[in-house]
Amino acid sequence: MLAAYHTSGAGDIAALAAADLLVGLNEELWVRGLMLETLRGKGATYAAVLTGLLFGVEHLLNLTSQPFGATITQVGYAALIGMGLAGLRITQESLWPVIAWHVLFDFISDLQSGPHPAVQHVTWASGTVVVMLFVPLGAYGLWLARHRAAPSPEEAHWDTRRPIRYD
Repeated sequence: MLAAYHTSGAGDIAALAAADLLVGLNEELWVRGLMLETLRGKGATYAAVLTGLLFGVEHLLNLTSQPFGATITQVGYAALIGMGLAGLRITQESLWPVIAWHVLFDFISDLQSGPHPAVQHVTWASGTVVVMLFVPLGAYGLWLARHRAAPSPEEAHWDTRRPIRYD
C-alpha cells in the first residue's frame, strides 16, 4: 500500500507524517484560524460556508501535479470538508481537534496510495463515495455552525455570563 512513495522503512513514514503535520497545521492556522475567526463577526454560518469554499478553491493549485478531473473533485470535497471542519472549530472553540483531523486524514490518505487517493482515478464509483462521505460532513458542519455556535470574541465581550476562551 505504500508503493506510491516507494517507502523503504520507518524513516520514510516518519518523513511523510512530518510533511502531513506541517501541511495540516499550516492550512488550519490560516483557514480555520485566521480566516474563520476574521469572518465570524458576519455570522458563524456565513464564515463556515465562505471559508469552506475558499479552502476548496485553494486546492486548484494541485492542477500542477494531478489531472483536471481529479483536481476538480478534490476542490469539491475539500470545500465540504472545510465546512465540516469550520463547524467543528466553531463549536469546540479550539483549533487542535481540527488540526488533528486534518493531519490524520492526509496521513491515512497518503499511506493508502499517495496524496488524495479518492481522486487519483475519478470514476462514478469514486465520485459517489466522495459524495456519500463528504456531503454529510459539510452539512453537519454547517448545522453545527448555525445551531451550536459559540459567540465570536466580539459577541462574547457583551455576554457576561460566558467566559471568553482564546485557545
